Amino acid sequence: MKVHRAQGAQAWSALAPRWRELADRSCTSHLFNDFDWLDAWYRAFAGEEQTLKTYVVEDEGRAVAALPLLVSANKQARTLFNHYLGRSDLLLDPQHPQALQAILTALREDARYWNVLQFDQVPEDSPTFVALCQASPGLHQHGVRNLSSPYLELSGDYDGWYSSRFSGRKRQQDRRRMRQLQKRGGQISVLTEPEAVRACFEDGLRVEALGWKGDEKSAMNSRPETAAFMRDVVQRFAQRGAVRLIQVQVEDRLAAFLLGFVHKGTLYFHKTGFDPAFDAQSPGRLALLRSIEDAFEQGLQRYDFLGAPDNYKLQCSPTVRPHSTVFVYHRGAQSRLLRHVKRTFIPMAKRLGRPGEALPVSVDR
Repeated sequence: MKVHRAQGAQAWSALAPRWRELADRSCTSHLFNDFDWLDAWYRAFAGEEQTLKTYVVEDEGRAVAALPLLVSANKQARTLFNHYLGRSDLLLDPQHPQALQAILTALREDARYWNVLQFDQVPEDSPTFVALCQASPGLHQHGVRNLSSPYLELSGDYDGWYSSRFSGRKRQQDRRRMRQLQKRGGQISVLTEPEAVRACFEDGLRVEALGWKGDEKSAMNSRPETAAFMRDVVQRFAQRGAVRLIQVQVEDRLAAFLLGFVHKGTLYFHKTGFDPAFDAQSPGRLALLRSIEDAFEQGLQRYDFLGAPDNYKLQCSPTVRPHSTVFVYHRGAQSRLLRHVKRTFIPMAKRLGRPGEALPVSVDR
């Protein structure tokens, strides 16, 4: 078993066929380590001072694990991550679990290039997280729990799920809202064709900015690189038939939308927005319900709500998937100092600033 290091954008692009082949059989594959998603993210968000370094473990010439990292000039290395990636994880062939330790060994060997490694928002049910929880020679790990994201296992049918999750009164409210919407000429559509998806998405950029996301400058079109990234991934996945865009139209206007992506039997609920002028009809809720109904109809296995456990998500499913960010340090003086700061002073400052709160440590080796 050998570990190869591919450095830079050109080497990353050359990895595409092998990455996709490994992803097809990986037990840790999800939307956010799909090559197209990561490639679009890298092109939009990576800084000029950051170097992309990808570790690939091979066994008899076949890739069995892969991990891309961005290494900054200040010797901080981290997985590719921001708000537009719901989680991060390496790719792993389930027949080669030892490849995880091979990557950790390679990272230790490269310790002169980094002082802290940051694995952002790793699912706690992932083999990667399990490996990071175990002692590794020459390395220390410290973890902090992040989000616990709701998800829904799609067993049975939509009607059975809907009637079991919501009271008769709530279902009556939904029917009344739907009738009000229809009286105004409204309709709900599920878009999958690339051109229809593209047109609705462009309108969705405008609609999302009308609400609180626009006020807080967190809408997709608030920053040019964010809008460019989203256009890129929507185009790439629409060409693959993997976009589900729920469109709620009223009086020939887009009242709400919900953008989802299908990957390996899971629908990932990624973005939603609505026009406040139609707030009385709750078009955002109607879009969410239609999205879940469509996932049932398509025979998908899971609906992943991503993000924080907001109340409207928990109403749909109380089941959550916890994630942690894990920091890795080596025995060098600067790395040990950073570990001490992360484990001691930062949690202390947070407790002083917010009495009663503490960072829940999941890993400390």
